[in-house]
Amino acid sequence: MKKIILFFVIIITNQLYSQGKRTFWPTNSSEAPKMKVNFNTQTLGGTFQRNDARAFNKNDQFKGVKGSFYLFNTWKNNSTITSKTGKKYQINNMNYDLDEKAFLSKISRDSVYIYQNIESINVENRFFININEQFYEKITDGKISLLKKYSGKLKKPIINKMTNQQVKPAEYVKIVNYYSYIQNKKLEKIKLKKSNISKLITQKKDQVKAYIKKNKLTYKEEGDIVKIINYYNSLF
Repeated sequence: MKKIILFFVIIITNQLYSQGKRTFWPTNSSEAPKMKVNFNTQTLGGTFQRNDARAFNKNDQFKGVKGSFYLFNTWKNNSTITSKTGKKYQINNMNYDLDEKAFLSKISRDSVYIYQNIESINVENRFFININEQFYEKITDGKISLLKKYSGKLKKPIINKMTNQQVKPAEYVKIVNYYSYIQNKKLEKIKLKKSNISKLITQKKDQVKAYIKKNKLTYKEEGDIVKIINYYNSLF
């Protein structure tokens, strides 16, 4: 009897191992889009996870929650992964999980593949870097790099204490924090306001002020701040 059990364990293990060398989507899945993958799942490294193991499903009060765990609205995102060994991989099915804080591909309706060993990743011309195993989107590059870090927070539903009825459903909201990364040495969390950005601009201040005035830029908008820092970086 023990030999029979061991035999089936070996067969199942071999099947799981061989599946790790196939493309991410099961070939018999009608839900799976055609996916461009130039490596097997064990080359870069990662883990499979079922979607039903999510925080939303751990408690009945979070059923019908609004919002999304994911940074992008679609999975159809052309991406280039650069591994920690310097190898590049092309994938056309990518998203970022705000809860897991990881990049992943959707395998089927019920499962995802979470990537590991990523040095950087370009998703539809949005560039993300790995700093201390945390991903940041780089929105300026040069002497001053401005980074965005994405996360999420689950807000509990609001319940009327008198009627015990739900007034507002639970909601998962996206949170964005900004960081400065000066000459790839010091990572510092900042708020986008004039006083903070001015502290980063330590040289050629008169030129920067003239550029801001000429182009009617403000420190209140992310897009304008990006233009200011990009101009400052161009001076070196």
